[in-house]
Amino acid sequence: MTAEIERYKELKAKLYRDFTDGIVGREDFKEINTGFTEKLNSAVAAQEQMLEKREKLISRETEGQQWIETFKKYRDVTELDRSMVASLIECIVVYDSDTVEVHFRCEDEIEEMLEAAASVSGEFAERMECAV
Repeated sequence: MTAEIERYKELKAKLYRDFTDGIVGREDFKEINTGFTEKLNSAVAAQEQMLEKREKLISRETEGQQWIETFKKYRDVTELDRSMVASLIECIVVYDSDTVEVHFRCEDEIEEMLEAAASVSGEFAERMECAV
């Protein structure tokens, strides 16, 4: 989304340079600039709506769900300790020296949240295709 916004900003800047260089006339500049501005505003609004939806999803999903609070508690940690492993990990399966499988507590809830986030992202992509 940010790339789309940046693209329209850049197009507007190039259009202005073309106008000041005399490549594009005043009426053409106004018409094209209006189109770019509308698309830019649409992209910004879509991005804000997506962020708002994401925040609502996160706040709704986190209400009463202790597992998210547990993950948040450890988000900036760079090394594992015993309490973190006990809080986050259900079991660890070691197959050989190169293959390890980690099963987290609340894997189902994590999967549901990822699916919901993908759904929001997919809706946003569809809106952007329609706007362009």
